Amino acid sequence: MSTFYNVRKSLIQAFRILFAAMLFVVAIGTVCPDIARAENLPESTQINEFAQSDEARTQTLALMEAVQNDGSPEASTQIAIGYADKVHYLRYDDSGAITNTITDPQDYDWVAPVEVEGRLVGRITIWDNNGSLEVGNFSPDIEEASLLDDDDSTTLISDGFSRAYYSMENSRISPLNEAARAIVPESVQVEQGDIAIRKNAPSGFDDSAGGGSIGVVSSDTAMGTDSSTNIFMLMAVFIVVTAVLALMCRILWRGPNRRNDR
Repeated sequence: MSTFYNVRKSLIQAFRILFAAMLFVVAIGTVCPDIARAENLPESTQINEFAQSDEARTQTLALMEAVQNDGSPEASTQIAIGYADKVHYLRYDDSGAITNTITDPQDYDWVAPVEVEGRLVGRITIWDNNGSLEVGNFSPDIEEASLLDDDDSTTLISDGFSRAYYSMENSRISPLNEAARAIVPESVQVEQGDIAIRKNAPSGFDDSAGGGSIGVVSSDTAMGTDSSTNIFMLMAVFIVVTAVLALMCRILWRGPNRRNDR
């Protein structure tokens, strides 16, 4: 009889541990659905250490020669890469509707200004390619490069359609050039700025949708829907497994009682 009780006790403890682990997984999936995505983003220090490396300068030189092909420097030692800043690029679909939102804190690229012999010539994007940092592209966009800063608490918002640039910090968005001030005249809450920017999009603004929505399903909305579906499925599996575990515990608990009754 003691052996049966010991086995039963061990199984009940194992079920309790499994139950607690499942609760933890469900809580993480519900509260922090983007935690894995955030952890995959390289840190600012890693990005900037790479930006100052000879490898980054060599890659930048190759991209500059491919893009400009008109008197780019002959040696990568003439290139100076500045501090990498976070930049959120507004993306548009074929209908002219914005497909992402400035309210997503994880939607940004690492971008650094590039100088040649002290002269600003453009900017580069640095990204993580399967665990290895590399220079993704070069653009001779001097205006954007001049607006990059070394403040990790701010994010530069770049609207390629209107050539407007904004600074986002502490849930507020502020215009940085004349094109931006024509859309968002002064510093406002991010949600207000998002609505104003969407109104200026080529496709216009769908007032019937409410809350600054547009008449198309954005990629962020699709990801949010998928995330909600995954959480629902996880909850359903959790309920089924919990019911099975409860039934097994009941059977184990009643087993010796039936023997005693006999």
